[in-house]
Amino acid sequence: MKASISKRLNLMFILFALLILGLVWSAQNFFLEPYYISQKTRQIERSQQSLLNSLQEYGPGGVLQQEMEGMAEQLHGRIVLLSGDGQVLQQADDETPGRGGRMPQSMMRQMETGRTATHQTQGQSGPLNYLTLMSPAGDYRFFFQVPLQPMEEVLSIAAQFNLMLAGLALIMALALSLRFSRSVTKPLIQLNQAVQQKNPQGFRLPWNKVPEDEIGQLGQSFQELTHQLEETINALQLELDKEKSLERLRKQFVARVSHELQTPITLIQGYAEALEDNVAPTEEDRQEYLKTIQEETRQMSHMVKDLLDLEQLESGVFRVEKESLDLKELLQDALDHFSLLCGEKDITTEIVLPEDKVMIAGDPRRLEQVMNNLLKNAVSHSPKGGKIRLSLEEKADQAMVKVYNQGDPIPEDKKALIWESFYRGDDTRSGTGLGLAIVKGVLDLHSSEYGVENREEGVEFYFTLPCF
Repeated sequence: MKASISKRLNLMFILFALLILGLVWSAQNFFLEPYYISQKTRQIERSQQSLLNSLQEYGPGGVLQQEMEGMAEQLHGRIVLLSGDGQVLQQADDETPGRGGRMPQSMMRQMETGRTATHQTQGQSGPLNYLTLMSPAGDYRFFFQVPLQPMEEVLSIAAQFNLMLAGLALIMALALSLRFSRSVTKPLIQLNQAVQQKNPQGFRLPWNKVPEDEIGQLGQSFQELTHQLEETINALQLELDKEKSLERLRKQFVARVSHELQTPITLIQGYAEALEDNVAPTEEDRQEYLKTIQEETRQMSHMVKDLLDLEQLESGVFRVEKESLDLKELLQDALDHFSLLCGEKDITTEIVLPEDKVMIAGDPRRLEQVMNNLLKNAVSHSPKGGKIRLSLEEKADQAMVKVYNQGDPIPEDKKALIWESFYRGDDTRSGTGLGLAIVKGVLDLHSSEYGVENREEGVEFYFTLPCF
């Protein structure tokens, strides 16, 4: 079973409190008393050095006695000046109850070496512990005796106090851990609930004010991640929709090509059989049959050529051979080729060209193909009696070509689709939907910027080419 973060934090706080209390208890019971004895020993040694200086300067007497009494009061113990044979010459004794009494001879011999020692004697209320030191001073010896009983009482009282302190510390540690764990886990719980919610508007941070800590950063990172995932999913959905649309267009294209090929094939077959059977009554009729066969053959050839160009563009083997050419002349020739077709629909044509030549680097045959497809598209979508305008502008090092035709605008959601293969906005129109896809491929190979915009009462295609 998994433990919650709150429980783990509470346990960590309690263990930490117990660890601190354990360290305090260990220090008090194992290190405090030795440290206290060490400090008392240093204090005795400093007092011994001070008394030794006084003895050397003034000798036994009142000055030394006064200093011994002051030292004894500071040490809360007894100081004795002994002669070489162990006779007491002077002594000073603090008024602390309980005396050290006589010491064993073995202890006296140990202290004669100048080392400190502890010994225990029987006092009025029980055993008493003392810290003692015997130090030589020329023909004399100083004897120091300091009781340790007050330290034992302090340790006993401190142990009881620490026990109460431990209980209070545990209670405080538990309260603080609950408070702290709540402050940590509450935003995490809110974040988890926000993630699990099925919000149609997407993931939203659950806080009015984002915490300025790692949890807040985690929430913001998660929000950015979800937004990126949503964008990726949307992009994938668009690609799937696009693939479905292209598949549908391919099926429509196959049906459309089959239909449009069926018509010229049927006509060619019928007129060929008529010529073979000498059905045509006159020479003029035979020439008309041959003309129809040639026209239908030419239409089929154009369709096959477009399919081959499209296949090369999509496979990446389509190449352009750039050379220096006059774009102005190319546009004029392209529009002239459509004069007859425009005349059949009573379409008015207008061309706006600069006075000077506009020299560019491009593939003349492929750019002529671009212009033919754009003008064919303009004628196809212009109403009878409409207008087509072809213009060329030169700005800095860029030449911009615009092809405008009167007609219905292109819906915004269809602008990206018109450049795709097999797309034909209105199924009732003629054509296979390959022209603009070929235009796109050729212009991409020329590093051109191109597009389409809806204008007043019509549509305008444009593209740019770098010029000299």
